[in-house]
Parts: sequence; structure tokens; C-alpha cells
Amino acid sequence: MKNTTLARKLFCFITALFVAAFAKAGSPLFTLTPLTPKAIQVSVLGTASVQYRVENQSSKSHTVVMTPIPGITQITNNGNCPNPFVLNAKQACTLTLAVNGNSLAGNVQRGPIVCQQTTDGSRGLCYQPSAINSLNITLSAPVQYLYAGAVNGNVYYSLNNGSTWTATPQSPGAGSPVNSIFATNTTLYAGCQNGNVYYSFNQGGSWNQTSSPDGSTVNTVFATSDTLYAGTANGNVMYSTNWGATWNATGTKPDGSAVNSIFVVSAQMLYAGTANGNVVYSTNGGATWNTTVAKPDTSAVTSVFVTSTALYIGTADEYVYTNTSLTGSNAWTTFAQSVYSLYVNSTGNVIAAGTQGGYVFSLINGNELGFVTYSSINSVFLLIA
Repeated sequence: MKNTTLARKLFCFITALFVAAFAKAGSPLFTLTPLTPKAIQVSVLGTASVQYRVENQSSKSHTVVMTPIPGITQITNNGNCPNPFVLNAKQACTLTLAVNGNSLAGNVQRGPIVCQQTTDGSRGLCYQPSAINSLNITLSAPVQYLYAGAVNGNVYYSLNNGSTWTATPQSPGAGSPVNSIFATNTTLYAGCQNGNVYYSFNQGGSWNQTSSPDGSTVNTVFATSDTLYAGTANGNVMYSTNWGATWNATGTKPDGSAVNSIFVVSAQMLYAGTANGNVVYSTNGGATWNTTVAKPDTSAVTSVFVTSTALYIGTADEYVYTNTSLTGSNAWTTFAQSVYSLYVNSTGNVIAAGTQGGYVFSLINGNELGFVTYSSINSVFLLIA
């Protein structure tokens, strides 16, 4: 009897050890949780970004490295996971991935994969999201989206170069005038007069509201792969690296007046147009600002765009000017007039204008790109996705 009892206890003890070992083996060392849509379409000419939260589930510190994916680059600045990155016990970081459709070998339907890096630099255990949370990137033919934000609070889009326009299913700010539109392959942004920034992952089917950048009207928004910028009526250039949950000022105000337009070349090189009529730029991420030599005219600067060879600006007097110096040291040249809102693409071969009468025009060939609405067009944006 005693032997039987002892055998049972021994069996239970061994079974418990196996169960514990199995449970431990079945628990992932790292978890990857998507923070943005992971199922996206990217054209062969397009770009996109995807973010995951990588968390160390163990009680020990680990060095982690991501397995490279052709056409996908890990962004490591502004508080993102470095490469490689060290996670202490229960610590997490944001893994930001920049997708370049031109460099993708084909569709991507797995990953990202992160691996424990051993002391000799080799890779140990590797982990990736569950199938439902894995990357699902589909290469597609280029599609041109033309967007317009209006004083009536609506965002409109056209898929046929302006022949027809459709309002998004929902308005971002419950009727508040849309002052600025910005779009990426995955996200549509709107800055509104009510002081809020909104973003949508489904072409305006629904909108998410960020916290207010500084409590004043948002005049302009600009987004990079890992940072959201807003220019405000209080004269600040604000930025957020967590989808607008919190905001920080870049440093000093550009010139103290309202910031009407922002253009971001890099994390260090920023441009802004102000209500005082200045075009200003910063080479240190907005810590300090420099003013171009001369004002284009005496009215407020409402738009700033930068190509590799020229500056393009719009003013409240509805003129468009260009400057062949990227620091504005040359004379400004008149390019167009009767332009209420302006858009210039990265190469300068697509230049569009919105009017107070609700129309959008091409400033390259003068063609009308369609009547949008009986409301002034505050913002125009072109996305080839």
C-alpha cells in the first residue's frame, strides 16, 4: 500500500514537471502585436508603414534582432526599436517598418520575425505574430487618389483624376472645417479648425481623433513613417510619435505667428509657412528656425512644398511663387495666381490648386480637375498608392 502511494506521488510529481516544462515551452519569449493595419495593398510605385509592439514576456533581458525582409526597412529613430534592440524583463518597444513597393520581391504573407541574439552574434529562438496578425502585404498596380478637404467639414476623393468626386462616408470633425489633408498608403489624416487631428485606416469610413496638439486650430498636418506633425494657430510646430496620444513642440516657435503649412524633408530639415508672411526652415528638427531672405509678398504664407530643386509656396493673396534656392536666398518668381490651396508633388511635375469656388485645377496644363463641392477647398493632396 505504501509502495502504491509512493508510486502515485512520484507519478504526479513527474507529470507536474512535464506540464510545467510544456507550458513554459509553449509560452513565447517575445510577442508581436500590430499597432496599425497589417493587411495592406502597396503599388509598385508606392510606400507604406506598419507598426508592431514587440514585448519581452520573460523575466530576463534579451537582445533581439529582426530578420531582414526585401523591400521592408526597419525605422530606428524617434523612440522606435533600434537594430538590434535590448528588451529588459517585460519591456516593450515599437517596431516600425517602412514598405517600398518598388523593392518588394512579391507579396509578403508572414513576419515580421524577431530572433534572440546570442552572445556570439548568432540567432537563437525566433518568433513572429500569429497568422491573423502577420504581415499581409499585396503588391498592386498603381492607383491615383486625389483628395480635397473643404470648409464644409467634408473630405472628398477622386479615383479618375477629378472627373467625379465622392465624400468619405464620415466627416472627420463633425462638420468642423478641414484645413489640411495628408495621406499615406495606409492612413488618411485631417487637421481641423476645432483643434484636433483625425486619422482613418479605411478611407474615411471611420475616423480616430488624436489629443489636441496645443488646444488651438490645426492649420496643417504632415506625416512621415513614424512621426505626425501639426502646425497650429498658436504658432507651434507640434509632433507626435504615438498617433497623437501625446504631443511635443519641436522647440522654439518659427516666428511667433500662426503656422499655416509644414513640409518635412527629414527629421532634421523642416519648413514652415507663417501668418506673418515668412517662409522659415530648420536644420535641427525645429530647435531653431531660419527665415528666408525676402518675403514673397506681404500676405500670409498658406502653403509650402519642397522638391529637390525648388521651393513652392502659396500665399493668402492667392499667388504661387517659386524659388530655386532651397533656403530662399534667390528672388521669388511668380508661378500662378487665383490659387486658394496648393499641392506640389516631390518632383514638381504635378501641381494642383483648389479654389474658393469648390474647383480643383492642374497648374501644369491649366486643365480643370473637376468641381468638388459648393464650398472652399482648403487642402488638396495627391497619393499614388
